[in-house]
Amino acid sequence: MDDLIKVYIVEDVAIARASLEAMLLDNNFDVIGSAAKAETAWNELQYLKVDLLLVDINLAGKKNGVWLVEQIRKYYNIPVVFLTAYGDQKTIKEVLNTNPNGYLMKPYQEVTLITTINIALDNFDKSYKEKESVLLEEKDKNYPEYLFVKKNKKVVKLNVSTINYVQVEEKYCKLQCDETNYLIKMSLKKVQQILSEEKFKQVHRSFIVNTEKIKEIYFEDSLIVLLNNDKLPFSDHYKTIFRKDNDIFC
Repeated sequence: MDDLIKVYIVEDVAIARASLEAMLLDNNFDVIGSAAKAETAWNELQYLKVDLLLVDINLAGKKNGVWLVEQIRKYYNIPVVFLTAYGDQKTIKEVLNTNPNGYLMKPYQEVTLITTINIALDNFDKSYKEKESVLLEEKDKNYPEYLFVKKNKKVVKLNVSTINYVQVEEKYCKLQCDETNYLIKMSLKKVQQILSEEKFKQVHRSFIVNTEKIKEIYFEDSLIVLLNNDKLPFSDHYKTIFRKDNDIFC
């Protein structure tokens, strides 16, 4: 089963979901999971290794399939095929904004489904290989060893390695360092672009941590303890990314 393509299904009609699963199994795909609601799927997908996502647009619950794929696109690199009975311009526009790898109108035949999936996987694989060289170049990016930041009426040369963590404070970011802290008028996203992505990891919507300063991690308690005993919150969403980026298998 390890060599099979792992597919996750998001479809709120039980009969349609069962039929879809049967077609996939008949064609040697591994159905790794399924859900009727976007929220349920999002919670499960953060802990599963998925090769392809099949998503109905209109789902039970407050969130639809477009919302789910928007979440996926922010944090994961997974090919997505939309399934829908609606082909109006508004729906198509919303779907296109998520850069889907396939779009299939209901009702569909088994051969059409499998062909669409195979095309989506093939195109995704080609696209990924084209981006690989770009990603390798980005890994070689030179990050600054020092930053020049304003402190009172002077500009201080700050050694980046002394930063313990970065915290959002309204319109500013606080750089909490070994000896002191600095406030800079910059978004957390911008700060993250400046600092080394290998060393500085986001662990909460308001915090980036220097991984070299971490002493202990409590996954169940959603807590990170630094060498200086500062304690940072660790949100569920970033736990998954952190585990993957740092090869934590627990």
